[in-house]
Amino acid sequence: MKSSERAGTGGHRLRGLAGLPLIPHDFIGGDHARTAGLNAIDNGIAAGMMAEMMEHAYPLVLGRDAAGVVEATGPGVTGITSGEEVFGHVLLAPPIQAGTLAEYALLPAAGTAPKPAGLDWVTAAALPLAGAAASAAVDAVDPRPGDVVLLVGAAGGVGSYAIQLLAAKGATVLATGTPGDTERLKGLGAATVLDYTAASVADQVRASYPGGIDALIDLARAARWPAHSAPPATRPSPPTA
Repeated sequence: MKSSERAGTGGHRLRGLAGLPLIPHDFIGGDHARTAGLNAIDNGIAAGMMAEMMEHAYPLVLGRDAAGVVEATGPGVTGITSGEEVFGHVLLAPPIQAGTLAEYALLPAAGTAPKPAGLDWVTAAALPLAGAAASAAVDAVDPRPGDVVLLVGAAGGVGSYAIQLLAAKGATVLATGTPGDTERLKGLGAATVLDYTAASVADQVRASYPGGIDALIDLARAARWPAHSAPPATRPSPPTA
C-alpha cells in the first residue's frame, strides 16, 4: 500500500507498505480509498502546529476525510459490510497517526456512513469534516423558521454547507463575503451577502435589520480556534425584566 506521510519533524514522503493494518473492533478496515479530502487542519498537522496540542505518532499519514469501498470490517461493526461504498472521517483524537492520503484507509465506524448512490466520489470525500462542523454550528443556534442568522466567514467549505442547512430550516441567512462570492452564496440559499471589504459588517447589519438578528455563527473566528472545537455560534438570550 502507498501512502503520503509525515515521518516526523522533517518533510513528506510517499511510502509503500506491505499489506493492510490489523482492524480494530469498531473500525471499517481496508477502506479502498477512491478519493481523499483535505482541510485546513491537514496543513496544520503537516506543519507540526498541532504537535504540542495532541500526541502524534510517526510515521503519520495525512488526510482526515475519504470516500471508497469497504474491504473489511472489525467484529464490532454493524450496518456496513464489505464491498459497500462509504464516506467517512478519521476522528481527531490522540495519538494522531492514521490518515486518508493512502490507497487504503482505516476509518472508525462512528465516523463512516454509506455513500448515497447519487453522490460522486469527489463530493463525498469533501463532505465529512466540513459538513459535520456546519451541522454542529447550525444545531448550536437551533434556528426556527423566520429567524435571521448572521453567518460570518460564509464563503468557505463549512460556510457553504451551513448556508444550505440554515436555509433548509427556514432561516433568513445574512452571509459575509466579497462581491465575487455573491452569486454563489445566494445560489446556496443566502438572502443577503454583506461585503465585508466595503464597510463594517456590524453597520451593514444594523442598517438592514435595526431590530437585530436572532443568531450568529462566526466561522472566521472559528478558523483561529483549536481544530477539535465546535465553531463559535450563539443565540442571544432574551432580555430580562
